[in-house]
Amino acid sequence: SGKSYLVKALSDLEVSNGGNALQIHSMDDYFMTEVEK
Repeated sequence: SGKSYLVKALSDLEVSNGGNALQIHSMDDYFMTEVEK
């Protein structure tokens, strides 16, 4: 449903802004990771 593409885009965006590359397999994991920070 496009989630993988979106997650990759978000990961690439974070990297381009000096963040770490994210190892994400689902949007739920992304949001869980963001909430824990």
